[in-house]
Amino acid sequence: MMKKSGILALVAILLVAVLVFAACAPAAESSAPAEASADDTASASSGGEAPAPAADGGKKLKFGEIAHDRALEWVNYGVQNFEYTCEQLGVEPVVIDAQNDMEKVLAGMEDLLSQDVDAVSVYSFSPDLDARVAQMARDAGIPIVFENAVPADSVDRDSVTCCTYYDIGYAAAKMIGDKYPGSKFVYIMGQPGMNITEPYNDGIAAAIKDGADTEMVESAPTNWTAEEGMNATQNLIQSGKEFDVIFANNEQLAQGVVKALDAAGLKDKIPIIATGGSPLGVEMLESGDLYGTIAAPTSYMGALSAKKLYDLVNGKSVEEMTYLPLLPATKEEIGQIIPWTPGAEVIEAIGGLD
Repeated sequence: MMKKSGILALVAILLVAVLVFAACAPAAESSAPAEASADDTASASSGGEAPAPAADGGKKLKFGEIAHDRALEWVNYGVQNFEYTCEQLGVEPVVIDAQNDMEKVLAGMEDLLSQDVDAVSVYSFSPDLDARVAQMARDAGIPIVFENAVPADSVDRDSVTCCTYYDIGYAAAKMIGDKYPGSKFVYIMGQPGMNITEPYNDGIAAAIKDGADTEMVESAPTNWTAEEGMNATQNLIQSGKEFDVIFANNEQLAQGVVKALDAAGLKDKIPIIATGGSPLGVEMLESGDLYGTIAAPTSYMGALSAKKLYDLVNGKSVEEMTYLPLLPATKEEIGQIIPWTPGAEVIEAIGGLD
């Protein structure tokens, strides 16, 4: 049997060994929760509701948008609202500016898919191109929403958010006939095709058939820019064509029309009707450069398209076809126009984000 003094010595040696091992071993990771990041703290203190969890429960969602041409005011404001709404939903927006180039649409779609976007919204271009882009989305297993115009019936998609261009043309002709009965007007139109300018023409013709007291005596196609609106108006003036009113297909074109009329000494003699309700249009209404505009908020389109994608990836149903609200507005009705600038008013107009 070991003596008592030997046992005590052995215990002392073992105790020293344990203390040395504990000092040299790496510290165990704490199971306590980490401190909140600065962004989390800011979000919590902002008073706003956090967006719903991402569809996969962890990864931040990423939505793509292929826009027609951001050089156009209509398109650029729509994109801004798409981006703003994505950010409010906690989604990363990735925007491709196709710059009115169909090849860039396909290249842009390939780019978005390579970035593993979870859903995509695309400005409608043509039946063939829309079908190809839609198939790419289907092959990737992601939702697709079209904006700005209605694709062909054969194009597979989850939803469409767009204008009723027929109704805008109808409302414009009616406004001209009501305010300037017996008048003759010229139509400074946008780019033919894309299922936009043709419905405008159909709406104009229907309004006149239904009794709008006016006559369209000429139309001139453009590529939607102020410079081309100015050139088209100058050519009409120089042609000697008689007309009393000008219908400009958007307010950017109307800006060019004003310059052409001013240069010809006709600015206060020939009234202009346009479409849009943009900040530029509101300014032109206030100054008297426009008599009226058919307000159609592109902000609504961009914001709602983002919301639709969010609902789709989270397994919710969405409206298959949504048309933008229209408001024929004069200077006295500016306050009724849904703003184009991103913000709470636009989110409220689309019914919130819940």
